[in-house]
Amino acid sequence: MVTTTTGMSLSAASDYLSLLGGSPGINSEVEVVRSREIGRSVIDQLSLNIAISDVTYPNSIVKAINFVILDRLRRGIRTLRIAEANFPETSIGLNFFLHVTDESGGFRVTGPDGEIGTGRVGEPFVSGPISFTAAVISPTKGARFNLAPKHIEEALKSYLESLIVTSLGSANKSTNIIQIVYKANDPGLSSDVVNTLMDEYEARGREWKKTRGQAYSDLIQKRYEEATKTLAEAEAALENYQNEHGVVDLSEEAGIALSGISRREMELADIELRLSMFRDLKSDLESKIDSDEFTIPPSLAGDPLIQQLASDHARLMVEINDLLLDYTTGHPRVIAKMGAITSVRQNIIDVVNSTISGLTSRQSELSKLIGGMEIDLYRMPGVERQLVDLRRDRDVADGHIR
Repeated sequence: MVTTTTGMSLSAASDYLSLLGGSPGINSEVEVVRSREIGRSVIDQLSLNIAISDVTYPNSIVKAINFVILDRLRRGIRTLRIAEANFPETSIGLNFFLHVTDESGGFRVTGPDGEIGTGRVGEPFVSGPISFTAAVISPTKGARFNLAPKHIEEALKSYLESLIVTSLGSANKSTNIIQIVYKANDPGLSSDVVNTLMDEYEARGREWKKTRGQAYSDLIQKRYEEATKTLAEAEAALENYQNEHGVVDLSEEAGIALSGISRREMELADIELRLSMFRDLKSDLESKIDSDEFTIPPSLAGDPLIQQLASDHARLMVEINDLLLDYTTGHPRVIAKMGAITSVRQNIIDVVNSTISGLTSRQSELSKLIGGMEIDLYRMPGVERQLVDLRRDRDVADGHIR
């Protein structure tokens, strides 16, 4: 197991922290670094939703000692990295294998139904709905890797379990430094995750400064403090109940049901946080629609419609600046151009509002789904039902913190 560790100064890492008055809420920032939103971005950029393992020597331990160790000493650790991975949802839970066929990086890919295709390191591999670009460091002919697509929530869980983010300092002396540790079998992957995470944190810091970062930070800090208190109370209540009734764990059926409802409640909490951010963003944009301070947040740049609107906005701003060299703000041509700019800005706000509507719709769907699942949970026997309630309170509070 390889661990990459780095330290990052919060005040130096992001201009966003200047919004916090020079003394950031360190726990809040640790949670921002560990947030699911940033985690999803890191997973997407590094294709961490595809679990990769070296299965060149899958058999006996004697064979491992005789071949694996000696081979790795002679040739170095075999490492497969993939990027821009796209596996269909139907492939989740299945196993695919990449076989290195020559020393120059040629390979073939097999799946549950046999041969899928061949490719070469550094070149896009495409076969039907499956595509990725492979990068094998120190490629070895005969090496074999297992590729196992995972659901985003499962990938996020693995990512958070391998990620350790802590604040440096003691109870008597705190600092604005956080330490990031990521554990992985591949040293290159470990380093890339930490670097990508830092880049993502800094980028979002700059964005949040433009989009009312203080309010978002306060919301996260409040949510963290409430969830921490709730988690401590839920864990204490669960422990007391288990000791009092001698019940240690749930039945398999109850455990599956609890896992399902907890997962949806965590998604609901995530949507509620995103809704708060987008509503705040909408309010900020609306307040600046007639101001030179109107800016398009980088978080919206991935939307094709926003990209076109941003291009139109930039062009119009250049044109009006040219007009203002020759005319006053009361000139008909300037007024017409300002009207066009306002129209584009309103279209951008409409896109944000559409996102809010989509999140609100999903929020409603999840609430109804959770309500139906609650009815099934409450049909369980009394003792187990009470244990389910306590476990649910604990799991949801823990999910909110994460």
